[in-house]
This record gives sequence, structure tokens and C-alpha cells, in this order.
Amino acid sequence: MAASDWDPINETFNTCYSEEIKLKKNQIETITLSTEIPEGSGWKIIFFYIGFTQELRKKHKHLNRKHNTVTIIACHKHNPKCSS
Repeated sequence: MAASDWDPINETFNTCYSEEIKLKKNQIETITLSTEIPEGSGWKIIFFYIGFTQELRKKHKHLNRKHNTVTIIACHKHNPKCSS
């Protein structure tokens, strides 16, 4: 999971990531993910990334990006009037 502050005008971003979780095939696990909220006044985007690997000779090789997925959980524009 990650939280990002994106400034679309300057095309810049700051992203904070949760810890990496590795699961084996067919492994069922309850997990809790958390991350810091990045500083900034741009768009706040919270997303979940799933990347797949293949085990080759006791090493994990990341698969091509077409095999991965990203899901946007939340997206909102920062409103300085609501800041404390």
C-alpha cells in the first residue's frame, strides 16, 4: 500500500510506502498495512500495488509489469481550509 501527494501542475510527487508483504502461492494470511501520509498540498492518492514474481533457482524474478496491478483506494484534493 502507498500514499502519495501529487502536484499535477509541476508533475512532482512524494510517496510513502507500507512494508512489503511476500506470500507464497495459495497462502491465506490476515495482514494489516499502514503508511505515513506524505507532506504536500496536492492530490492525495492512496493505492494498493500487487506485484508478482517467479521463483527461479531460489531467487525471485519480478514479472513484467503487465502481470502486476494497481488499485486506487482513495483520491482527494488537499483543502487547506480543513487543515488543523
